[in-house]
Amino acid sequence: MVVTAATGQVGREVIRLLAGAGPVRAMVRDPVAAGDLAGAEVIAASFEDAAAMAAAMTGAENVFLAGRDSPDYVAGQERALAAALPPACAMSSSSPRWPRARTPRSS
Repeated sequence: MVVTAATGQVGREVIRLLAGAGPVRAMVRDPVAAGDLAGAEVIAASFEDAAAMAAAMTGAENVFLAGRDSPDYVAGQERALAAALPPACAMSSSSPRWPRARTPRSS
């Protein structure tokens, strides 16, 4: 199992819940800053680096896909899904922020 964004609020909790249930890889941008991730194997990769994500996911049977909200969110998630060979469980910890069209008010 690979957990992306493993240092975030959702990813860290998923790592904690999976502790002892089998091998878990924690995908993080900065392994030094990751701290304690409940015995998970820490792998350095980011949503911006497709090759590093593919390496992090090599051999994994499952992926828990979490990530941070950013202008590149959709493209990063698409890169992650392309790197994950088996189906991945995708989730968002926040709602997308799309610009809303304004409707003119009538007087």
